[in-house]
Amino acid sequence: MKFLYALVFGFLWPALANAQAASSDAWWADFLNYSWPLMSFVLGLVDGFNPCAMWTLFILLGFLLTMEDTRKRWLIGGVFIGSSGVIYLAALFTYLIGFQAMTTIIATKAMTYVFALIGIMSIVAGAWAVYTYREKGIECDVRDAESKKKFHQKLGAILEKEQIWLVLGGMVLLAFSVNAFELLCSFAIPTVFTSTLISLELGWWQKISALLIYDFAYILDDLVVFTIAIKTLSLKVFSPKVTQMANLFGGIILIIIGLLLFFDPERLTSLINY
Repeated sequence: MKFLYALVFGFLWPALANAQAASSDAWWADFLNYSWPLMSFVLGLVDGFNPCAMWTLFILLGFLLTMEDTRKRWLIGGVFIGSSGVIYLAALFTYLIGFQAMTTIIATKAMTYVFALIGIMSIVAGAWAVYTYREKGIECDVRDAESKKKFHQKLGAILEKEQIWLVLGGMVLLAFSVNAFELLCSFAIPTVFTSTLISLELGWWQKISALLIYDFAYILDDLVVFTIAIKTLSLKVFSPKVTQMANLFGGIILIIIGLLLFFDPERLTSLINY
């Protein structure tokens, strides 16, 4: 089991932590002694590569690259990505508060069954991601053809407005609706992530730090793709195979975490609090 853990979350992390702890007593030496930051980053990065997120970004970029004003491109895209990060962070915090409330209301023994149920959901979602990873490109299965058409029209109408504050306000509202769809597209990953945080013996500052790390990783791929596309004025910056491989990798992680949540949640806690 430790081999699988090292394979997924990186075997170099504990080594770096021990080396830093031996050479310094800085506060972040203790931070590195635990694997939850790396778990947060990896799961957030995988979540950010979901097809709905990539599809939305590429549609937006298709509109932005037709604009002549470079500063306007950066501003509109930046507001959209930034708003998405804030909204998704709020959703993660809501998940966390919800699971925390459940642990307060429900008896400890009953929570074991809740984690087992989440483990089953994680295994099923992970198995489906592994099974279908070759078929998925930059496309969102949650939206049907009519919904996608309306999204195009809505985005075009927002960008056609003359007042920039109306455009930016529209981007914020659009980010809210898009992230609602993205939560449906990859609900298993944030659910498993936040429930795992609750199962760990972490302080509130550590849990909030984990959410921030996850959220940063979630928008990191958007920032990279957006920056390269605006700099090169081209959408040929991203291969669908990257999304496919991210889905495969994410599926494997979900299966492993799901198995641990179902069969041995204590082992999961001990591994992440390594």
